[in-house]
Formats: sequence, C-alpha cells, structure tokens
Amino acid sequence: MRFSACFAVIVAVACILLAPASAWAVIRIDIERLDFVPSTVDQTVFVDVFATDLDGSNEELAAFTVGIDGIGFTPNGLRLLPPVLPSAAHPYVFQGFPGSAPEDFGSTYNRIQMGAALPGPDMGVDVNALRNGLFSIPIHIPANFLPTFHTLTLDMRVTDFAGTGPTIVAVPGQPGVVLPVIPEPAAAGLVCAAAAMLLRRRVRR
Repeated sequence: MRFSACFAVIVAVACILLAPASAWAVIRIDIERLDFVPSTVDQTVFVDVFATDLDGSNEELAAFTVGIDGIGFTPNGLRLLPPVLPSAAHPYVFQGFPGSAPEDFGSTYNRIQMGAALPGPDMGVDVNALRNGLFSIPIHIPANFLPTFHTLTLDMRVTDFAGTGPTIVAVPGQPGVVLPVIPEPAAAGLVCAAAAMLLRRRVRR
C-alpha cells in the first residue's frame, strides 16, 4: 500500500475515534480485479470501480471525484479507455437522477479522473448493494498480451466524497490487478507436465 493510501486509512481511523458516531460515514473504494483470457486478437474488457459501505451509515452521498493511476500501462499497449457507466453488478450510485452521469476530467491511457454530482441541493443517496457503482473502465488488451506488472491504484490525493449528511471518509481498497486466465486445455497441460516431473523424480530415486 502506498504512503498516500496508508495516510487515508489513518485519517479514517482518527475520524472514527474522535467524532460522534452520527458525524461520519466510512466507505471503501474498490476496483475489480481484471481476469482475462489471452487472445490472438485485440480485446476490450471492463472493470468496475465501486463503493462499499463499511459502517451501515446513510451517507447521503451527493458528489464524488475519483482519481486512478494505471501502473505499467502504455499508449500503444495495455491502455485505459474513456470510462462509462458501471455494470449491472454495481448499479450506478446516482441512477434515476437526470444530469448526474459521471464526467470525465481528462482521462488518459494511464490515468482516470472522474466525477459526478446530483443535480440539486439538499439531495443525497444511501450507498448500498443496489446503488454503489461509480463507473466502469474499459481496458484495451493487445493481441497475444501477457502482463508483467500492471495495476490500477487509487490516487487518494484527489479522491473525495461529499454528501448532505455525515462527513464521508473514503478509504482505498486493494489495487486492481491485471491477471491472465489460463484456458482449460492449457491448464490440463500444466497438470500433466507437473505429473511427469514428479514421476521422473521417483524413478531417479
């Protein structure tokens, strides 16, 4: 965990210990792990960024901004594409409110900066399983791509959540990790290879 992420967690704990229970609400910002099947053609996959309510509070969330850095992403290789609404697995936090779609603030191939707000004053929503998605990041995966070190990490310096109720404290979840999924035939081949190696060792003994 980076220093900025550690600092955010420390701030969250301090807020919980020092403030009255009704004065704060704590949410964790999660990034899905990206599991993909390597392919001989280019492909685009989607990763949801969503909020998890950690204390059961009604956040009365009215606005958010989120910054994410793509570590190891390149302009012509594995790269981030302009974000879109999240998937049905994480329904958008401001669904049903016209004019509240997430706005892109200059995202690039290795940097996401998004924000959104409810259209009027004195409005806020409770973050829960039916209303917790922030946005989804399309990721371009080149043909025959095998990752080395590629992660999606929250930039807590610019990530902020505001509401009309308690102070919202946001803490980072685990970074999003890009991992290949080995297809069944390949996995079976690896098992056979391992078995053959064990057999050779026993014969030598």
